[in-house]
Amino acid sequence: MTLIRGLLFLGATVCWCLAASTGYADDGEWRGLPEGDGREEVFYQCQPCHSLKLVTQQGLDHDDWKETLEWMVEEQGMPEPEPEEWLAMLEYLTRFYGRDRLAAGMEENKAAHSN
Repeated sequence: MTLIRGLLFLGATVCWCLAASTGYADDGEWRGLPEGDGREEVFYQCQPCHSLKLVTQQGLDHDDWKETLEWMVEEQGMPEPEPEEWLAMLEYLTRFYGRDRLAAGMEENKAAHSN
């Protein structure tokens, strides 16, 4: 019985590691990030170190998000994304968590339609 549990645990761990390394996450695992180009990059770069709530409450403009990402790499040890990942993150954060807070409007609409 212990051997079977050990093998199941090992199998589950391997599957989780493979899923994480390939960028897979189902909608329940996105922790509220709206669908869009750059979501995966933001999720996998930000959430290993801090809550995504810290990201989603900011409401920064393009320049402030750029400065924040640079600070995260230079001062906080965030691995530097590839240039195309960097651009995807910056555009995603500006679009959904910029000054106009598109994501907040999406959540309000979703809540209104679910009642």
